[in-house]
Amino acid sequence: MTKHSIPGRIWRSRPVYKARLVAFYIIDFFAGWAFERFLFRRAHGYSLDLERPESFSHKLVWKRRFDRNPLLPVIADKYTVRRYVEDVLGPERAAQVLIPLLHVTDDPRDVPFDSLPDSFMFKASHGSGMNMVVRHLRHEDRKGLVRLARGWLKRPYGVFDHQWAYTVSHRRLLVEELLLDEYGKPPADYKFFMIHGVCRMIEVDSDRFEGHKVNLYDRDWNMLDVVLTFPHDGKVTRPGNLDEMLALAEELSRDFDFIRVDLYSHQGRVYFGELTNYPGAGTERFDPVSFDFELGSHWKIDPDYWKSCPRSIHASQYEG
Repeated sequence: MTKHSIPGRIWRSRPVYKARLVAFYIIDFFAGWAFERFLFRRAHGYSLDLERPESFSHKLVWKRRFDRNPLLPVIADKYTVRRYVEDVLGPERAAQVLIPLLHVTDDPRDVPFDSLPDSFMFKASHGSGMNMVVRHLRHEDRKGLVRLARGWLKRPYGVFDHQWAYTVSHRRLLVEELLLDEYGKPPADYKFFMIHGVCRMIEVDSDRFEGHKVNLYDRDWNMLDVVLTFPHDGKVTRPGNLDEMLALAEELSRDFDFIRVDLYSHQGRVYFGELTNYPGAGTERFDPVSFDFELGSHWKIDPDYWKSCPRSIHASQYEG
């Protein structure tokens, strides 16, 4: 079924979508999350246990299902998270790490294409995978971009895999300045797995849009003999500003039991990417599986952890 096929349009139409959603919740409730359990075992090779979660993947699914920290939707939204970063770092420091925002709208027809630079990043604010690198605007089909963006904004994200923080996010379209390295590629993505404010693993993603590769390191830049979904990319050179990125990740993670802080290193500067609540929705497989449990051992589940956090209690200040 192709993206633009008639069956595909019917499948994604509003009446059919609502019927699918109702059926999903009924089956999910009465079957004891059978589909969730099936997908988890297929992904990881062991059973899902939410009563006594032990592995990192167990605890990510627990977080999706039960963590209702009101700050999670704020940071899941790629627009409101910018306000959170400004609050944590202060306006001057935030201005140094936030990628310049060229335009934000909830109606893609309002995008001022004539005043945009030749290249930019085009993305939705409320989910993952809804983005496009626009390299030469003069060669792009503007109507096609508007149509693509309207499709993004019509589509809810995270409903069928219980990614709660995304399901309550406001949907917007963002246009950001495009960062490219000396080879014309997006810079490497450094993802810091922060558990109770401590970096327990660094994921480095290379060539994300073609030939995706992933390396894993500890905080001292020792490469881990662990595969996470994608193959390794040899040994990546330690970035010269690693200590700066680690310090920034620690600052941005203090309000959470777990958060993944995504940063870029571009021309010697550190840029903020996003804060990720549920990496891979808990379905990305570690090889060996034992590392999944080792990583999870650092994370102590407490459903009330956020109630002593002022930013969580006053999360509404970031909305709008």
